[in-house]
Amino acid sequence: MLVRCGSMDRVPALLEEMKATHVEPDIITYSTLVKGYCLSGDVDRGFQVLQEMKKDGTYGADEILYNSLLDGCAKQHRVEQAIQLLDEMRPTVLVLQTTL
Repeated sequence: MLVRCGSMDRVPALLEEMKATHVEPDIITYSTLVKGYCLSGDVDRGFQVLQEMKKDGTYGADEILYNSLLDGCAKQHRVEQAIQLLDEMRPTVLVLQTTL
């Protein structure tokens, strides 16, 4: 909703409100944020969300989150960043394939 309204600047306050009411973000929250930032053209902020998620250590990035970042990189012609992201993804993809 915030992407469609052009209000991604409201996301940090929303996250703080969630945490204040003891609602912790999950992988779906993080994936939605990354996708929202990428769709609004702020791929850098999408990468920041990924780093914050990794720092928290509770969740690992999934294929949906990675796909949003790759799509954002493609739309902005960020080839080097996309290649780095693919390299980062490889261990995750291998784990997902072996668990299926």
